[in-house]
Parts: sequence; structure tokens; C-alpha cells
Amino acid sequence: MATLIIPLLPFFSSEELNITLLDIHQESIDNAEKIAAKLGYLDFFQGFLVRDATKYMHGKPIDVLITETMDKALTKEPQVSITKNLAHQISENGMLIPEKITLYHEHVLFAELLTAAVLDDEKRISNMPTSGKLELFSIDKNIEAKDFEFQSTPIEVPKIYNETPDICIQTEIKIYADVFLHPTESIITNPYCVGALSSIKGSNYQLEYVSAPEPIWIIKK
Repeated sequence: MATLIIPLLPFFSSEELNITLLDIHQESIDNAEKIAAKLGYLDFFQGFLVRDATKYMHGKPIDVLITETMDKALTKEPQVSITKNLAHQISENGMLIPEKITLYHEHVLFAELLTAAVLDDEKRISNMPTSGKLELFSIDKNIEAKDFEFQSTPIEVPKIYNETPDICIQTEIKIYADVFLHPTESIITNPYCVGALSSIKGSNYQLEYVSAPEPIWIIKK
């Protein structure tokens, strides 16, 4: 995020912007501070902090919170836990970027789904969730402060699923206003395969998402 905000600083004064950079890695913070110092922008920064963003308390209302700490389908990285902790520190009219992250479920042939690195616009459109998609959940600045967990309603196993044998999670990100990252438009919105329908013995299953201690999807049979 530091590399994205620094090119914008010539358009503002240090009285207009008061920035705190937060990262769990000392090297990342050190590099950001060196760049800001070299360019003469240190006056814009309130702090360069090495902190755990899932526990950090800012001490005063945040006007704009920017956090991109995620992997596809909200796995591996702590985007949910960080949002859960920091979103409740946003001022009344403040904003969270990304504004909203929505996850969808779909039965697909996962091997035929292309990823962001190889898609052109025409293929990307055909690779997006179809009308058969099911919205699972979304997170925004109103996320619950407690540990975030989700369990879907029962999902029916198709009687014939040779053409769509895999359980897939798709991600859509509303960054701000009408700016979106749709499925497969970036690495963080690539499809994620949870498992195979052939592993389910009953007529339905449920999907469960747990955000801590490690963000994972679980198939409940």
C-alpha cells in the first residue's frame, strides 16, 4: 500500500493527509520509511509501525482504512481477521477499501477454469460464475467484531455431475464505488477448489468457513 499512496502525495499537503503504515514485517516497514524519507514525504506519516493488524488499536477514529491482505476465496491470509479488528475503529463517515468482498459457490469442472495470468477479456467473461452460482457471504465495514464464521445452508448434490464435478468458491471485490475486481481478474479473485462432489456420500453438504486461527474452507458432509 505504501508504494500506491506515495505517488499521490504531491497532490496533497501534509496538513490534509495523516498516514499510518502498518505491517507485521520489519523489513517492509523499513523500506517504506526509507522511500518516504528519500522523497521528502516523512511529514505525511504519523507512524511506520510493525504490528499485528488483527490486534492493533489505533487510538482514534480512522477516516480511510486500506487493507489488502488476502488470497483467493479469503484463504491463507488474514483479510477477515484484520477487517474484523480495524473496521470497528473507522469513523462514522469513514470508508473501508475494499468496500465489500463477496464469495460465491458453484459446481464446475475446475481443471477447465483459467486463472488471471492467462485470461483475455473474452475468456474471462466465460470463466465468471454462471446463473447457477450461490452467494455465500460478504464482508464490509459492518463485519461482526467477534470471531467470524460462516456455515451455508444445505447444498444439493446433483444426481449427474460428470461435467461439473468440483466444488468451487469464486470471489468478487468491490474496491470502491463502481470499481470492481471480478472473478479471475486478479490472483486474489482466482477460483478456489474446495473439494470433489464424488467424496460426498449423502444427497447434500454444507460449506463452512473459519477465519481463525487459519482461514480455511471445510466441507461438512
